[in-house]
Amino acid sequence: MLIIMKTYLIILLVLSIMYGILNMCIYYSRVKGKQREFYGDIVSSKIRRISVLIPMKNESAFVSQCIERILEIDSDKIDLEIIPIDYGSTDGTGEILDNYRDKYKFIKPLHCTSSDLKGVKASNAAVNMAKGDIIVVMDCKIIPASNVFERIANAFENPSVGFVNTRIIANNSNRNVLTRFLSIYLSGLYQCIMQGSFNLEINCVMAKGITGYRKDILKKAGGFTTEYINNDICLKYKLITAGYSQVYDNYCESYGSVYENSKEWEEDIKQEAFLVGGSFFQLLGSILFSRKINFRNKICNVLQVVEYIMPILSFFGFLMILSLILTGRLGEIAFVMIFIVYGFYCGFAKSNSFIQIFAGQILDGVKGENIMWSFGIFYIIFTSWYTAMGIRDVVAEFFRKVIKV
Repeated sequence: MLIIMKTYLIILLVLSIMYGILNMCIYYSRVKGKQREFYGDIVSSKIRRISVLIPMKNESAFVSQCIERILEIDSDKIDLEIIPIDYGSTDGTGEILDNYRDKYKFIKPLHCTSSDLKGVKASNAAVNMAKGDIIVVMDCKIIPASNVFERIANAFENPSVGFVNTRIIANNSNRNVLTRFLSIYLSGLYQCIMQGSFNLEINCVMAKGITGYRKDILKKAGGFTTEYINNDICLKYKLITAGYSQVYDNYCESYGSVYENSKEWEEDIKQEAFLVGGSFFQLLGSILFSRKINFRNKICNVLQVVEYIMPILSFFGFLMILSLILTGRLGEIAFVMIFIVYGFYCGFAKSNSFIQIFAGQILDGVKGENIMWSFGIFYIIFTSWYTAMGIRDVVAEFFRKVIKV
């Protein structure tokens, strides 16, 4: 038993060190390395048909702002179609969408009211009814930049590109302390992690922002895997393991609101962990056995997936350390070394770590927000706890299905 416990702790420490190496490389590439640019402003004579999917439920306060902004975008290079997906709103959202449908033929709301249009079926029904050869997914609360759709379309001039990620900047950062922290969190996410990974040609899969997909590839992959199409990480991994590349455009900036209360943020963390955790072994298997991605990306993608269960692994590791200390089987030096390595993981190796958020602040020219660093420990504890809660829900769901069988 002692050997098993020590082996477990060694594996945990090795993982922490690997995360540290990966994230420090991403940080260095973004701050000191040569920046890899996506040439989204290339000139093309093609007129691309784009279908914009906007999932929503009870968003009457934001839906008009979103659609009006899209209507303002004028480009002779794109032919837009807007498909709002209404997941059973009860606050008048559906009526607002129907008014837009009556005014504009290219606005085609999909109301998910029947039993045949629930969950992921509704998401893929929207794909099937779309006329565009490019599918763009965006949240109702995002205000797209004037060039976002044209730049996404240009990315697909490369036939190997499966999906495109763009950047979101918080437009409500001054609301409260949480929004101030989450706005600099976004700086670290996009400016450092996404651009740094793109520099190193590492597949960095994330859920946030406006995402563009090539429709034929999307349908070939079986469509969306969840009704939460803004958060479909599993689909992106499926496309990557099938050999399609991703593009990140750091110059394509749209605006969106960050969470103004911890309850919304909590639910988002749990949802993302639940989606990834529910497909954990499937994702690991597809990454490890894919012949379409290189060895370096396999290691990086495995680390990205395993990070969702790191809070659970760390909790059991803590219990083992406590047990070894109480029984006198763990010396003081070994304990200090473990503490230092894991502290390094939390501070510098965890995705969107202190150093990456700091780099994002510098690159964005953010000033006067150094006090937000005091929320770093809160961020680690909060995200770790609710990620663990999401994984807990996966385990609970698994046992519910087993009991029913």
